Amino acid sequence: MDYIRKQIEQRIDFLSSIGDKTGLISHHQSRFEYILIYILGYLWNKNQRRIDEEDKEYIFQGIIKPTIGGIVSLCRKLDVDKEFFKDGKLNKAIEKYPSLRNELLGHGYSFEDSIESSITAIQSLYESVLSANVPALNSDIDIIHVMSLEGDYYKGINYKSDGNTYLPWNCHKNICTFMTNSIYGSIGLNEYFRLSPFIELFGYGKEIYIFNCIEEKLLGKVKYN
Repeated sequence: MDYIRKQIEQRIDFLSSIGDKTGLISHHQSRFEYILIYILGYLWNKNQRRIDEEDKEYIFQGIIKPTIGGIVSLCRKLDVDKEFFKDGKLNKAIEKYPSLRNELLGHGYSFEDSIESSITAIQSLYESVLSANVPALNSDIDIIHVMSLEGDYYKGINYKSDGNTYLPWNCHKNICTFMTNSIYGSIGLNEYFRLSPFIELFGYGKEIYIFNCIEEKLLGKVKYN
């Protein structure tokens, strides 16, 4: 669990307690799609230089304006070491979500019983994600906003995995090399992976943005949700 997903889950718990089913389904959808973007950011930064030229061309074309199904396809191409797609349940859940989204969520107004069945279906897929043994996804993960390099230390903000706490953060440059103004995930002691430009936080965690598409190809300008 990480800071952002925990924030979404807290909202899901609240909406469930007041019986707001319309709000619930949008937050269940947001949680699952956040996971897909999170996986994409993790794999992009780790593996995009390791794939062959044909797959690179496919990925660079696909990232410009991806659908949800396209994001799944990009993740599969980038998963060189099969960190995510070797797990059968996780694999099936990720593959099934785009069609489920189209069937249950893509038709505008839904009757109450349809909303309930949609929530149940998405929750079932999410539970399959939780059951997978993938440390980068299911460990307690802090989100690190690396803001600057001052002398020998990188400095920024650590958004804790409890979803509520954020603290000043620093790390000596000999421990790890970071890109400033970037978002990283942190697993345990001194293990970091970059998530920018697919996930961004501002305003001390109050403003959370996830990747939507490339708005200007030549400049690499990203549009966020």
